[in-house]
Amino acid sequence: MPPCRRSHSTALYPVLLLLCLSSGILLADRLTAPAGLLHPLALALPLILLGRNRHIALALLSLVAGYLLTSLALQPAPAALQALDGEQVRLQGQVLHLERLPEGWRLVLAASHLDGLSTDPTSPASQPSRPVRLQLRVLAGPCSLLPGDRIATLARLRLPRRFGTPGAFDGPRHLAQQNIELTGIIPDSGTIVRLAQPAQATWPFAVARWRARQIDQLLTRLPPDQGALVLSLTLGEACLLSQAQRDRLARTGLSHLFAISGLHLGLVAGAVMLLVQRLYRRSTRLLLWQPAQRLVPLLSLPIVLLYLALSGASLPGWRAALMLCLGLALLWWQRTCAPILLLNLAAVLLLLANPLALFSASFQLSFAAVAALLLVLPAWHRRLAGQVLRWPALLLLTNLTASLATLPLTLAHFHWAGAAGLLTNLLALPLISFVVLPLCLLALPLLSVWPRAAQTLLQGSGTLLETLLGLCDRLAQGPLAGGFFYLNPVQLAVTMALCLTLLLLLAGRWRQTPVLLALLLLLTGVAQQRPAAPVGLQLVQLSVGQGEAQLLRTPQGRNYLIDGGGLPHSDFDVGRRLLAPALARLGVRQLDAVLLTHDHPDHRDGLRHILAAFPVRAFYSPLACDDLDNQLRAAIERQGIACHQTSPGWQPFAEGIWLFTPAQQGRNLNDRSLALYARLGNDGLLLTGDLEAAGMRQLLGGPLPGPLTLLNLPHHGSRRSWPADLTWPADCRQATVSVGHHNRFGFPHAQVLQRLDRAGVHLWRTDRDGTIVATSTGQGWHIRCDWPPLRHPFPVQAFFRPGLPLARQLLY
Repeated sequence: MPPCRRSHSTALYPVLLLLCLSSGILLADRLTAPAGLLHPLALALPLILLGRNRHIALALLSLVAGYLLTSLALQPAPAALQALDGEQVRLQGQVLHLERLPEGWRLVLAASHLDGLSTDPTSPASQPSRPVRLQLRVLAGPCSLLPGDRIATLARLRLPRRFGTPGAFDGPRHLAQQNIELTGIIPDSGTIVRLAQPAQATWPFAVARWRARQIDQLLTRLPPDQGALVLSLTLGEACLLSQAQRDRLARTGLSHLFAISGLHLGLVAGAVMLLVQRLYRRSTRLLLWQPAQRLVPLLSLPIVLLYLALSGASLPGWRAALMLCLGLALLWWQRTCAPILLLNLAAVLLLLANPLALFSASFQLSFAAVAALLLVLPAWHRRLAGQVLRWPALLLLTNLTASLATLPLTLAHFHWAGAAGLLTNLLALPLISFVVLPLCLLALPLLSVWPRAAQTLLQGSGTLLETLLGLCDRLAQGPLAGGFFYLNPVQLAVTMALCLTLLLLLAGRWRQTPVLLALLLLLTGVAQQRPAAPVGLQLVQLSVGQGEAQLLRTPQGRNYLIDGGGLPHSDFDVGRRLLAPALARLGVRQLDAVLLTHDHPDHRDGLRHILAAFPVRAFYSPLACDDLDNQLRAAIERQGIACHQTSPGWQPFAEGIWLFTPAQQGRNLNDRSLALYARLGNDGLLLTGDLEAAGMRQLLGGPLPGPLTLLNLPHHGSRRSWPADLTWPADCRQATVSVGHHNRFGFPHAQVLQRLDRAGVHLWRTDRDGTIVATSTGQGWHIRCDWPPLRHPFPVQAFFRPGLPLARQLLY
């Protein structure tokens, strides 16, 4: 096979493309360029492209393409759709996708008809010029739909919003990656009406309908836990995995085996090629026309792509399929190319099609693992040639290499790390790859033609999986047990530099390691520095939805967490998903105390994870420790944290901090909330928990320990929280409130807002402003909101003018 003629610089084009394209995507996610800069850039671009330096032209073109594609992908919904936020809407459309969940199910709908049912006459009925992609959660009722069905239903729609908490998962960006513009809730599937169906389904819908039917049949033949594992392993239906199962897979280091990846496509491709090759070699005419090694892979490709569609077309699956297609193209034209360049080119193609995939954990983990394997394994294949233990050694080395490559990304996305996977994968990888997965794949087509045989195969696979996971649970104990690690950006950079250094040493690249080692030492020194205390007194009102969580930071460098938020009747863990990443991003390594104002779930539930994930010196509450919620008390006892009950009335707590405990005999738990006052110089802040009228009278019935210039509204700004006979503090011109967007209580109440307006008080709201950071040096408050729930829109209209040709737009 003749080598591919190319210069060294030409060979690096895919690397240059990927780096510049990724940089443009990252820039677009972080900032919005002023509209005035876009036209000069558009005019300068053709001149640069016509220049002699192709590297600069290619780099700039990739950078601009990444920026523009990402900016357009992150565009907010049109104004007509934003007007439907929080409204009950009548929908008609076609079902694109279905997902079963541990509780309820979810569908993606291409809505062609939306009618707002609001009583507000200014709320428009929206007849979109194109189908609007919606994600709807059905809370109860069976799923009798199939992809391609046309339905009509009622749903309360929501505009995707971030919580506005530092370090939290960006849900709207994840939905934008799937082109979803609105989400919604359907209380019961009984409100869904199936309409007249299209005469003939297209082939993508035919594949999706077959997949949905196979999922339904499989679920009826296996227990729920085994069914979720088998579906995730074979068809990529990971949504059925419960949180307990996800934690179990993470703890044992086997999560990657239950996500469709190159391993699955490689096994399918290998089996299909063996079968096709056997049939191909039976034909003398075909062998005389083309050699088997050239044509068999091409003949097998359609079946591999069909499995990709059946398995949900995940990003790692697309990565493997693109690399396979590029490799087959080189094979057909008899050219060679370094595998790492094929990997780069596959990443470029994926990002051009979907730039927001760059932020996906599956994209990052898949490409990082494969790149590391291509870096390390070739040298070891040569070194271990002819050795007795070659294959076990290569398996261990593969596991170690992939673990090192994905460790920083796993910590960044999931905040979990453990060494159990190094051992468990030696057992699980061969068993799942060569026994369980083939049995499951064989059972899928048999479900329709030979159900009894399929059920036997599936039950055997489910039993094997449960036995294997039980054994891996025993291995993942003691020193191999993992844990949660919440790292700040500098600590993540240290971890990344360390892992990259170890990978280069494994690959025998000794010349590149000194620079990395120097960088590693520098970053380690920076990471070991104690985080600087805030200049002054700082209150961080964390945005946790309809709940309360506040971080108080003192000039002495102490950190106090007051309440932990919580979403009752939801499986969303506020402590794990919001508070812990936020504390790490803010540089908090330990908490000097955790204070619970009162034992309500929207204030306490997030604390359970915090108590387990962060060092906490003490816990304070107005309740006796034995009277606390059972799960919270168990978390305190498990960590050995000192638990204290606060004393009645005003009591000094720390330097510049006082606590107020109202009478605890009342039946209203809100009026028994703990209050906190902190002072620095001429400024003082008051945190009031969920106190209502009676509790506020107790709190303000006597003098405060100092001036009051910043107030956290009691009980999220409810109407009963501030009685009319209490006057507003004269010097207080700033207030904060923690509320959820479109919360069902209507907080903050209109009467409270009117009273604040009359008093000339500026109200900072977490539903509108995100996390609020108020800092004082004793001479006034400086308040900033760096994590807004909604993005600033990209100036599309300033760049692309409707109705004008592109050439005229550039010269406009």
